Amino acid sequence: MNPDGGYCHRLPHGVVLPIRVIAGTLKSRLMKTARGGMVRPTSDRVRESLFSIVERDAEDCCVLDLFAGAGSLGIEAISRGASHVTFVENSPQVVPILKENIEDLDIRDRTTVMEADVLGVLKEFSTRRAKFGMVFMDPPYSESLAHRAMEALALSGVVAEDGIVVAEHRKTDLLEQTYGELTLTRVLKFGDTWISIYRREPCRR
Repeated sequence: MNPDGGYCHRLPHGVVLPIRVIAGTLKSRLMKTARGGMVRPTSDRVRESLFSIVERDAEDCCVLDLFAGAGSLGIEAISRGASHVTFVENSPQVVPILKENIEDLDIRDRTTVMEADVLGVLKEFSTRRAKFGMVFMDPPYSESLAHRAMEALALSGVVAEDGIVVAEHRKTDLLEQTYGELTLTRVLKFGDTWISIYRREPCRR
């Protein structure tokens, strides 16, 4: 168990580690995490603390869940009132688990799953001028992607005015105070796991 109360087990191939939805319409329902390999779902403690801060922002919001894994953050947002979540995950081993969670929780009509590279998807969304009121980003710790992903996110312009970005990263991957129009407003610290919360300031006329 991680210092933050989360799990990081090397599981035998085919084993599924369940975690629960913390609150909302899907409260206490179980979600599966990825089979095999290093599994690092966002822990109950971290999700509970995070959503106590951003729950109101999630209501009736279009959410983008980058590096989605099995979807625990996006699913938690749906449980708390998000209107739609787009999940982006490029692992062929993990995407079936994400889709299975969506089927089991009967939330297909409020979700889109994209099996694709995050940086490529951000370029596509930028071209389409897509906008999201909330973005979750939980890149693999081993690849130190957090800073590069934040730069790409800011450049893409997909965060709506007054929208927020929730970036989960290890404490040694220090992020900038600002990325374009995104400004750091709060940092939550859970052992090696840090959550940096950014907001895009609304345009002032």
